Amino acid sequence: MTLVMLDVGSLTSHVNADAFDDEFLDEDLRDEPIARPIEALSAHELTTLLLESLDVGYALVAASGKLLRASSIARQMLSAFGKDTEVVPVALWSKLDPQIANAQAVPGRFTPSSPYVSPARGRFFVRVRALRAGGVVLSIAPAALREIDVSRVLSESFGLSAQEIRIAFFAAQGYRNREIAERLEIVEGTVKNYLTNVFAALAVRSRTELSTELAQLVEDQATGSRSNR
Repeated sequence: MTLVMLDVGSLTSHVNADAFDDEFLDEDLRDEPIARPIEALSAHELTTLLLESLDVGYALVAASGKLLRASSIARQMLSAFGKDTEVVPVALWSKLDPQIANAQAVPGRFTPSSPYVSPARGRFFVRVRALRAGGVVLSIAPAALREIDVSRVLSESFGLSAQEIRIAFFAAQGYRNREIAERLEIVEGTVKNYLTNVFAALAVRSRTELSTELAQLVEDQATGSRSNR
């Protein structure tokens, strides 16, 4: 039986660990006594602890797409593509064949990252590694906006100033006006004025829409498929 292992990565360096609900935590770890010495853990428990402590997740998947084993972060990331918990959601699984084939051609090495978009427009990067035993390891991580990409898009396509671009980037990460003002050492009213200009330029009405729009603009530029806006 051919197996596939999924490695699901962290959202972004800015993500808050508190954003992950307890329901995504591994039950064994959730019940683990806090005072229990790490030396007392079994090999299985140590492996589970290691995987659950990383900001990447892993899942072992059969050729049919059935999930045989998955860490909590893996399951959370996969849930962005569908509600299935026993299999890799079709919205992702159906697109992985080319990468899996490329990985099998050169076993033991990861393929370059490829972008995938979830039904809710979440952006993820996936890598694939074929195991010599016949399995495959996939790495999938939500794509974080990079300030350099945002700066290039907004300066080239919208002519925004450097300060407006910095404020747009922080706002897209979820920072409030006061927090942005403190980071940039400017008054909060200035942030509000600049952000008003940014919202108008991109035709968005909220930070959520701003984040989504910026992600799409960066994706369009990267793939050369910029739409008329």
